[in-house]
Amino acid sequence: MTNPTPLELTLAELRELHALPDEVLLNVQEAAAFLRLSPNALNWYRSQRRGPTYQRIGPKTIRYRVGDLRAYMVEVQPLSRSYESRTARRKLAEMATERASAEG
Repeated sequence: MTNPTPLELTLAELRELHALPDEVLLNVQEAAAFLRLSPNALNWYRSQRRGPTYQRIGPKTIRYRVGDLRAYMVEVQPLSRSYESRTARRKLAEMATERASAEG
């Protein structure tokens, strides 16, 4: 078995890939590019029963729904902690301002 080669996509091609409807099926190379992984990493996740949901079409053909890839991205790559902490600090500051204006 040969190693699948990663797709070299331009920014415009990556945008097109992310703009596809949820029902579209992608092959392993396209799905790996969508997730910014190597095809080998995606194959390894599948062999370990981890990673995004996939569909087997025939004995060897694997396809990934774009909607499943999006759901996996949200599940595995949540917003960064720095974003969460900035948002929490902003909310605390707003609450303190509201409290001060209500008391004052």
